[in-house]
Parts: sequence; structure tokens; C-alpha cells
Amino acid sequence: MVNWEFVDAGLRYTKFAQKENVMGKQEIVAQALKLAPAERFDLVDQILHSLDKPDPEIDRVWLEESEKRLAAYRAGKVKGIPAEEIFGNI
Repeated sequence: MVNWEFVDAGLRYTKFAQKENVMGKQEIVAQALKLAPAERFDLVDQILHSLDKPDPEIDRVWLEESEKRLAAYRAGKVKGIPAEEIFGNI
């Protein structure tokens, strides 16, 4: 517990604050590893989704590019390549 004091207009105040109980990374990992596999999967999924924030500008640029490519294909300016040629026998 932390005890700190300050003086305001001649009055003395004492305030007590408890240190936050914050887990470190290793503690979080240790706790996560105690979860059932399905719960760990859900946790990982939530963390990954928190990192994958959509960017409207990137979406707009890709939409514009895909529309240009489709228009060029339909106009016969570019030729499609069969998936078998690209992926072969994967």
C-alpha cells in the first residue's frame, strides 16, 4: 500500500492507494496454458482479431484495384491464367 500526502490551502490530506495487481507476460502465458485447448484457441483467436483492425483506406484502394482488373479482363486487355497452371498439383 502506498501512502502519500499533499498540502492544499493549509490542510493536510492523506491518501492511500493500493498497488494495482498487474500480471506480467510470463504470468499471463502461464495462466493461459492452464486453459483447456478449446479455451486457448478462443483466446488466441481473440488476440489475433484485436491486431487485425480493418483500414478503410486500404479497403478502398483494393476495391479500386480489383474493379480495374475485372474491367481489364472483361475488355479482353488481360488474359486469365488457369488455376492449375498457377497452383499445379499442390
